[in-house]
Amino acid sequence: MLTQEGRTANIVPAKESPVRSRRRTESAKRTNRRRLLQALFVLLLLARLPVPAWCREPSFDPADYEKVPSEYREAVRTVTRFPTIHKVSPVSPFASSIHAYEFLLADLQLASKVARAAGISQYIVEKKSEGLAVTDGEGMEGTLYQVYAAPGRRLYYAEGTYNARMLPELSGKGVMEITFHLTDDGKVENRVEVWLKLDSKVFGLLGKMLFPIVGKLVKGKTGTLGAAAKKLSELLHSEPGALYDKLRKSGLAGEEEMAKLSLYVKGERDVSPSPAPRPPGD
Repeated sequence: MLTQEGRTANIVPAKESPVRSRRRTESAKRTNRRRLLQALFVLLLLARLPVPAWCREPSFDPADYEKVPSEYREAVRTVTRFPTIHKVSPVSPFASSIHAYEFLLADLQLASKVARAAGISQYIVEKKSEGLAVTDGEGMEGTLYQVYAAPGRRLYYAEGTYNARMLPELSGKGVMEITFHLTDDGKVENRVEVWLKLDSKVFGLLGKMLFPIVGKLVKGKTGTLGAAAKKLSELLHSEPGALYDKLRKSGLAGEEEMAKLSLYVKGERDVSPSPAPRPPGD
């Protein structure tokens, strides 16, 4: 700033009034309190998240990886070691047979047609050149690959998307393990375990807030799948002829599939209605 004589004048800042200084201090305190509350809110939110979302310990027996075909091994390892969500759904023992349960697992396309014909499930499974295309009629679409099969155990790897109300489109990869055995009183008991790894580009930091919601969806889908398999296995064991007739009338299955089910029905009718307990896989 220049004076009338053209000389520079010293600019002395005005002394801040006590009132203004006090207001600025109070404003800073309010800002600090707001940030503290925000931090506490974030901590409380994280504390409510399911443990698997943050626990990165392996949840799969490392020895099992060697049983998976080499082309799927790393994908299965990535999903099961670092899952976004991990759910277990045990199914109470039900009156069926290992033979009936394994017949259904051996051909999931035929099993889905039988289930639809009987009004048990709306899942559609179709064979592809590689894997199985699966849809549930409620926004889920994907491809399923069986990567391991042994008496009393099946392991599947899947890739797909899910469109649900109030959520962004979710895409990711999953591993599903089905284990089953015969109880001492001759019933089938099984368990469905699912590891799900959502794509980070779709499910970023904001998406972490939705973990509880997505976790419930996965649990619900897993439970529904287990319940449908239980009911279908029960009917296939107790009323195979009735299921055959329903499938024939529905027109869903081709001649080859009907012939396969016919052979099963004939074999079941030749078996005693109260077979002795058999070990898994028999």
